[in-house]
Amino acid sequence: MNRSEGQWSQPELTFDVYRGLTREPTKGRDLGTHWSADPSVARRFAGQLGTVLHGEAPISAVETDTDALEKGQVFIGDKGIKGPPEKEVPLKPGKSVKVKNVTSGGMRVTPNWVMSTRQRTRTYNPPREMKA
Repeated sequence: MNRSEGQWSQPELTFDVYRGLTREPTKGRDLGTHWSADPSVARRFAGQLGTVLHGEAPISAVETDTDALEKGQVFIGDKGIKGPPEKEVPLKPGKSVKVKNVTSGGMRVTPNWVMSTRQRTRTYNPPREMKA
């Protein structure tokens, strides 16, 4: 075997991404294309009782087409990224994301009382492949 034979068969680079949902993900449906590199942003979008997905996305899944980013309301022409910095990672529709774990539940605070619910984290080993 030639020493250089296996040097180009390396796995693709990936990075951690997070998505906040107000409910549990529905089996068989896509997870969506708006992800974040910051878990606290995902928690904010999920709300107190929402669900946060912890995933791993390949670099090739990141949307870089300016027209698609404008259509998805991620990038607005010359103004750049809209709103407060969300560290948004826009993924291409239908691309694979490996979901490592799903955290749901938490605490709800109202003016008169605090209701605490148990926060649950479901871990997938190996990560479960789902579509953006």
